[in-house]
Amino acid sequence: MRPGVRSSIRGARRLGLGATGALVALALASTGGCEDAYEPPCRVSSTRALVADPEIGVRPLVALARSRDRVTAWWARQEILVEDGGVGAAMTLAAFEVAVVEEGGALGLRASVPAPEELRARRAGVARVGLTVEGGAFLVYWIETTATSEADGRIRTDAALKAAYVRDGVASPARAPRRASCEGCTMTVASAALGGESILFVRIDADVTRGPVAPTFVALRFREGEAVADAAVPWLAVSPPPARGGGLVGASAAESRRAEAGGDLSVYVDEGGRLAIAAGDRAWLADDALRLLAGPIELPSAPDVRVSWDARGAASAAWSVSLVVDGRATAELPREVFTGLVPAGGARVAGRERTSRGRTALELDRRGDEIGVLFESAARTLFATVDPAGRKRGGDVVVGAAHTGGPHEHGAPSVPLDHALFARGGGRFDVVTLGVGELSVAEIACAP
Repeated sequence: MRPGVRSSIRGARRLGLGATGALVALALASTGGCEDAYEPPCRVSSTRALVADPEIGVRPLVALARSRDRVTAWWARQEILVEDGGVGAAMTLAAFEVAVVEEGGALGLRASVPAPEELRARRAGVARVGLTVEGGAFLVYWIETTATSEADGRIRTDAALKAAYVRDGVASPARAPRRASCEGCTMTVASAALGGESILFVRIDADVTRGPVAPTFVALRFREGEAVADAAVPWLAVSPPPARGGGLVGASAAESRRAEAGGDLSVYVDEGGRLAIAAGDRAWLADDALRLLAGPIELPSAPDVRVSWDARGAASAAWSVSLVVDGRATAELPREVFTGLVPAGGARVAGRERTSRGRTALELDRRGDEIGVLFESAARTLFATVDPAGRKRGGDVVVGAAHTGGPHEHGAPSVPLDHALFARGGGRFDVVTLGVGELSVAEIACAP
């Protein structure tokens, strides 16, 4: 018998605990310090930098776009142009640096893509830029805005989408699809790369002075050397959300989804080649022919809700919520991250589970029953894994600490980095991070 165990049993006898007490002492001694140290179910098994470049800035001039099991990263290179005989200066977007991260975290394509001349010539009035990779060609797109003073003194803003292909450093003439332009409006765009073509989803919102008007959506198929084709998406519709309270569905104005230029809109291509689309308080799943597979589902009312679908059409969601809005506190306390499940054929989250304390849900991905959640808390990036119902498996894993806004848990954080999360199966997850001079990947290993 080990000396520590023998002394524990003798101590139990001296205290009059008898045989039962001795057995309890033996059990405590066996679990406290005599065995291997406790290891959490998940840990960061490796972290490596794929690209180091001081030109890598922060959003909106950096972006990650997921397509199946790879992610395309781009960051903009800007130049200062001196004008008017040296009196004035202007910033112009000169080029895009592109890196493709393949499955397993390997760096694939690495390229420098010059900005099309029409984009490079703009000194202002560019609301959004983006890029997709199609084989050896790159589709660069942007939204141009024009402000006009009306007779009554109000300023009207018009918007138009433009796009051009760049191959071997040479850009084609810019295209301006007729359906992707509007007057007195704001516009946003989200892209999906599908092999030899790209689909651009465009959301158009009427100027707020026109009242509560539902946004309209346009889907455009781009293929190098071919005319832009309209794609029918009658199922993609968002109604002006009613003012509701609560933390699961509906929210006060303080918890409304953050609108970018023209309103929020996102899309990514999942591992099955399906399009996962979210806009406003709705989410859909479609195939590459834009046939609706699942949804719409009503999303939890949160500015940062993330959704991932399984093979059967069920969806997992992650979001953060204020305890005040949630009705569980009267004073502002640290926000919390929740996860929940939308059953196949369901219309909303059926239930929710508290995942952790956190200010912002960053990413969510699943493969089978393995679901990972990436979130921000106290200026750190953390990871947790949950089951399909949202129940947490193990503790939080610190992935990085590069956020701003103070190392605390109150208020809205500033997250200048862009992230992508991949569930690889077999307890493996990859976190791709872009921003502040570096493109990196961290691998997380979870016990089965």
